Amino acid sequence: YDIMAVVANPATDFGQCLTSSQLDSLFAPSSAVVNWNQVGAGNADIPLSLYVPADNTTPFALLDSVVEGVGVRGDVNTLDSDSAIIDAVAATNGALGVVHLPAALATGDQVTLLDLNTTTAGCAAPSVENAVGRTYAAAYPFYVYVNSASLDAVKPLLDAAVSADAAATVDAQGFVAPTAAVYATDHDVLDTAETGRQFSKDVTEFSI
Repeated sequence: YDIMAVVANPATDFGQCLTSSQLDSLFAPSSAVVNWNQVGAGNADIPLSLYVPADNTTPFALLDSVVEGVGVRGDVNTLDSDSAIIDAVAATNGALGVVHLPAALATGDQVTLLDLNTTTAGCAAPSVENAVGRTYAAAYPFYVYVNSASLDAVKPLLDAAVSADAAATVDAQGFVAPTAAVYATDHDVLDTAETGRQFSKDVTEFSI
């Protein structure tokens, strides 16, 4: 998975779970919000500072996918690395930043990770468990599709991709490894040569 995290200055004790409308108020191209008290009536009177990566990065694309409109507002601060964004957020009261989840997790208490409420499931923390469960929308899953008639030829590669060492390799590249349950399903699929879309099937939600 490639997972985006929204991080806040640790002194910001409001906006800990951002709804879709709040994300639009903060980041949408049409937004004119400049203060936290414009995002929510109970928020403090603190100027808003926004830090995002370049528009050719996956965190930016993930942010764009959960914000209304094309791209983001024009007055954001664009920085060239996760570490630069985290440093800026940590040094600026009222600041928000958008980074890769592994970079955010590696900061300790330098910044605060915010939950997102952009699905019917409610507030969800940025995590691989919530990405797998589709309750955290700001995540891209990566899939491998194999011609079933050619499975024997590529099975050694696929076995390596879901081996005990695979997670460390994935994490070292800045991505987030799947859960143990996903790896177990991968093994079952390979062992039984099961066909179909075990992970990428659409989920239809409805209420009666």
